[in-house]
Amino acid sequence: MSMISVANQPQQTTPKNLASTSVIPVMPQQSIVLNSSNALPLLILSDKYNVNGLKKICIEYAINYILSELSLKEIFHIWFGYATKAYHLPLIQSCIEILSKQFQEIVTSAEWEKDWLAVDRDQLLEFLKCNQLVIPNEFVVWEAVQKWLKASAHPERRGNTSLPLLVQILPLVRFPFMSADELSLVESSPTTIQHSKAFMAHTHLAYKFISMPLSSRSANFKEFTGTQFLARNYTDVRWDKRFTVTNEQLYERNQDHIFNFTTKSSIISLPHWDWLLNFHVGLTPATGEELRIVLTGLDIDHSGRSIEYLLMITTEVRVLKMISGTKLFSKARYSAELELQNKLEVNDILAENAPLLANGDLHLQLILRPIM
Repeated sequence: MSMISVANQPQQTTPKNLASTSVIPVMPQQSIVLNSSNALPLLILSDKYNVNGLKKICIEYAINYILSELSLKEIFHIWFGYATKAYHLPLIQSCIEILSKQFQEIVTSAEWEKDWLAVDRDQLLEFLKCNQLVIPNEFVVWEAVQKWLKASAHPERRGNTSLPLLVQILPLVRFPFMSADELSLVESSPTTIQHSKAFMAHTHLAYKFISMPLSSRSANFKEFTGTQFLARNYTDVRWDKRFTVTNEQLYERNQDHIFNFTTKSSIISLPHWDWLLNFHVGLTPATGEELRIVLTGLDIDHSGRSIEYLLMITTEVRVLKMISGTKLFSKARYSAELELQNKLEVNDILAENAPLLANGDLHLQLILRPIM
């Protein structure tokens, strides 16, 4: 429980405020005891009567104390449902952060089918905006969108009336992270055939992205900055991976921040390759602050690994920078530092209001491609 008071907030006396005080007792020296039972009703009332202080406190209380104690369906139907209708962005983001971890279950299980088909447009878009969705691959996201569009109870999502929806949906689907076979399946779907012009720009740009060498993607960076070029938390073994270096980690000097990940392999004898990505900000007497990103191959066999890499720095909505290069890994030389000199300045990520940070965090995407 939390005891709060909103009595001392200056407000202009209006009929609306008078009405609010008749419903919510905020007279001097009075308090409201906030708990899991009354937080949502109080939030609804504070929205209705525009009691901003109480609104803020209810949202913070829900985020900090209520959401973590609820079932997934309670979050989905009650808090996420109301947050999207009232557009409380911090509450939406907190709900999505929890729901994203179970997104595969939500969009593929029989238990959740009716719930998924019943989400409204704004709720669908909030899911599609999320880069943290835990999902095998992007094609599963596309199948979930198709299922939603075809819901029998919502004919307005199909046919000619679906075009305004698709205009909002398609930029949020990460087509560049699909395979060529998956893109072909997208193009052959009835929805795509009916609205081919709406799809063409997105699928053609995706084909261009996946067909280019990584160095060419970097050289043509300005073409590949949109939301569709942001990876999600894919669970399939792939050639790409996203990482987040938190604000706290960025300011820890001479500390190694190590990320383990697995990619596909280019040789038959190994089903996958294991890697470590080491992010390090150090202090040296000669140069001051120094940034190093080191890639280490684990369990390298006699054949070695020759790879091309593309490091992408992103916000939550766009790509900010791309850095590409090549590296050779062997049993004797299993670690290699990514070439950042003259490509990434320390101040770009460590200075106050650094241009390459998003809400204080550094978002990285690493794409590898074997050189045959």
